[in-house]
Amino acid sequence: MKEVMRDHFEECLEDFCKRVIKIAPPGTRARNDILLPLTRFCKVDFQTFRKWATGRASPTGEIRVRLMCYLSLHGYKIIEFENLPAFLKGVFEIIGFNLLSAKEVAGIVGYTKTSSLFDVLFGKQNISKAKKFIMWNLWKVHKDTLEEMFDESVSVCLDISREVSYSETKNVSPIYSSILLSMQGLVVALDSGIFSNLSKKEIDYLRSAEGKSVIQRLSNHLKSIEISYLKED
Repeated sequence: MKEVMRDHFEECLEDFCKRVIKIAPPGTRARNDILLPLTRFCKVDFQTFRKWATGRASPTGEIRVRLMCYLSLHGYKIIEFENLPAFLKGVFEIIGFNLLSAKEVAGIVGYTKTSSLFDVLFGKQNISKAKKFIMWNLWKVHKDTLEEMFDESVSVCLDISREVSYSETKNVSPIYSSILLSMQGLVVALDSGIFSNLSKKEIDYLRSAEGKSVIQRLSNHLKSIEISYLKED
C-alpha cells in the first residue's frame, strides 16, 4: 500500500475523514458504501464516523486500536504506532484485527484492567520484563496469521489517494449534481473491490428477487444514459 501520510494519529484521522468526505460527500448514497468497510472493521456505526469527522468525538480504547490498524492498511504511517517495538505492534494488531479482544489479551498478559493494557500500547505506562515476555510469545503465535489477514485486508482497501473532481458538477442543478456525485462515489467503491469479499447473507440478497431487480434496473438506467448521451452520432 502506497504511503498516504506520516503523522500523529489525530492528524492522520483528520486527513482520512477529509478524503472520505471528498470522495463521498454527506447526503450521497455512496457515503454508506464507502464507510461500510470501516464500520465493519472498527465495529462502529455511521454516526460514530460523523462525530470523528466533525471533531465531536475521538476514538478511545479498543476502537482506537482498531482504527489505527485500519488507517495503517490505507497507507497511513501513524507515529505512535510506528515507534512501538515489534512485539507491541504485534499485540496491537492482534486486537485491531480482532484475533483476540482487549479483555482476552489483558487476561493472558496478567492485567486485571484493560485500561492498563491500553496505557502500555499507547505509551503511557512501562511494561515489566515478565509481561514483555508473555506479549512477545503471544505475538509470535499469531504472527503468520496477522500477515495473512493484513494482505487480505489490503486487497479490498479503498483507494483514498484518488482525487475526485467536482468541477463538472458546478454548473448543473443540485439534484443532478447530487446524482453525479453519487455515481462518482459508487465508482470509487466498486473500484476498491467492495464486492470481492461478501458474506453469505450479502450474496443471498444479491441473488434474491429484490437484489436482482435493483441490479437489473441500475444496469438498464446506465445503458440508457450511455445510449442517449455518450454515443457519438
